[in-house]
Amino acid sequence: MVIDYNSAESMVNGGSVLGGGGGGSKELGLRIARLAVELGTIKLIDIDDLPSDAVLITASAVGAPAAGDAYIEPSYQLKAFELLEDIYQKKIDGIIVNEMGGLSIANGWILSAATGIPIVDAPCNGRAHPTGVMGSMGLNRVNNYESIQVAVGGSHEKNNYIELLSKGSIDKCSSMVRYASVMAGGMVFVLRNPVKADYARENCAVGAMKQALRVGRQYARDKEVVMRINNVCTVLGGKAIDKATVCRKSLKTEGGFDSGYVELKSETKKYQLYFWNEYMLLESENERIATFPDLIVTFDSKDGEVINSADIVDGQEVYIVYIPQENLLLGSGVKDRELLKPIEEVTGKEVLKYLD
Repeated sequence: MVIDYNSAESMVNGGSVLGGGGGGSKELGLRIARLAVELGTIKLIDIDDLPSDAVLITASAVGAPAAGDAYIEPSYQLKAFELLEDIYQKKIDGIIVNEMGGLSIANGWILSAATGIPIVDAPCNGRAHPTGVMGSMGLNRVNNYESIQVAVGGSHEKNNYIELLSKGSIDKCSSMVRYASVMAGGMVFVLRNPVKADYARENCAVGAMKQALRVGRQYARDKEVVMRINNVCTVLGGKAIDKATVCRKSLKTEGGFDSGYVELKSETKKYQLYFWNEYMLLESENERIATFPDLIVTFDSKDGEVINSADIVDGQEVYIVYIPQENLLLGSGVKDRELLKPIEEVTGKEVLKYLD
């Protein structure tokens, strides 16, 4: 299919839901998506449309959403591709996005429109996730795989513009990119991890782009807030937990990540929502309700807009929605228990025992 204005808007809306508190700004995602549609033709193809040895590259935005000086220009996608071609001198047959999110789902679209390289419906993950290695398709477990990652971000005017080219292990290169995002003021655009289509078919969230399209269309069917939320819950098999007011938010931006917690109170219950860029877990009076990679989404009670962890504020009234991981399309990276251990360190809460 060709992504037009209507499908682009639906995908960004659906991506913002599947971001689960992260995945970047929907407003920026819409601007980039519309610009890409104006720039050229963006084809979304199925992975089965490609030969097994076709080479795919991941497009990503890495950083802390709450960082005040984050700056990325659309042209950075083309600059990153130039850098990639310098270091990886093989033909790129397709682009895959690293995750879902209001911004993340549009990663690589400008590059696709400018070069004609199609977007392949096999994102690294069908929801948003905090770390680069979680979006690396299980390549951290592939012996002798050499990661290639290029990053561009920052502002020339603020003297924090940066270009990074890195080769090495998944862990080391991902850490370098995260550090580059800090140096660039909070965010960088990244192209990384060339893989063959047959590997992506087995390890990516095949079909997640079209799932986001379906979610976005259902979300936009109604303007009434409760109906919007019900539509999302129907298409994803989710549950509206409660309507609650934010009593307190604790946010720390450090090392290229946002982390903290949100305390909320409804008419009958209190809730604790912990985040590490994305919402990681939801509790009510010490009872666990949802644990990453379950999807937790907050919707503004006034207009039904998705509210990310970086944007939720004290006094805001939101609907809390939970979608079990079984109803999501997930990549290998978030199925690896070793990669989920750091969530416990960041949140100070147990995670792995709830995944058994």
